[in-house]
Amino acid sequence: MGSTFVLVHGAWAGGWIWHGVTRDLEGRGHRVFAPTMPGMSPGEDPAAVHLSDATDCLVRLVEGTGLDDVTLVAHDWGGYAATSATHKLGGRVTRIIYWSAFVPQPGESLLDTIPDEDTVMLTAGAARHGGDSVLVPPERWTNNFLQTAPHSVRDLTYQLLRPMPWTYFAESLGAEEAAIPAIEISYLVGSDDRALPFGDEWWVDKYAPRAGVAPVVFDGPHAAHLATPSAVAAELDRLVR
Repeated sequence: MGSTFVLVHGAWAGGWIWHGVTRDLEGRGHRVFAPTMPGMSPGEDPAAVHLSDATDCLVRLVEGTGLDDVTLVAHDWGGYAATSATHKLGGRVTRIIYWSAFVPQPGESLLDTIPDEDTVMLTAGAARHGGDSVLVPPERWTNNFLQTAPHSVRDLTYQLLRPMPWTYFAESLGAEEAAIPAIEISYLVGSDDRALPFGDEWWVDKYAPRAGVAPVVFDGPHAAHLATPSAVAAELDRLVR
């Protein structure tokens, strides 16, 4: 019998980024949901959302669809929303898989935890968008997120990205929301992950210990769901068996 996955996208993406992984997981007999967080769809105002809206989006999906025994998969920034939502969903979530994800601490925003040079980069980018949102620079996406993919894939996928609401980076979680859930936890990281300056060791050394687990390493870049979706699906399937 398959598992129920809720896949939480990272910064600048939407539920679409999981399409290849979703197809593969469904082919393996799993049930999969991949929502797009508030403020990340065309026509939405990024200035109108807060970090709590992302949490509430996941809660509405799980409760409204009547899901139980859920495995939440949090990529990148999605670690904030997934951690917080788990506490609001009680026993409906039985496992979290953090994939190169930020594992929050109380009162610590994403801007508080990344290197200073990245904070400067994001702040400058937000200023160019009027202060309400920020988009990853194209060279950062192609060289650090998806560097193993063909140039055509890197260029095409960059056109699908959307500016991220600034509040998603600047706001933090409270003590109860940020507590590591007392459920099954895994921490997955790609061997070619270069999303942050220190490479894959940055994720492994900083966030796997916060989650209280040893990291699981597989072959792939930060955006492996676009480069090698079948490899991501295979790892997720293996972790829930």
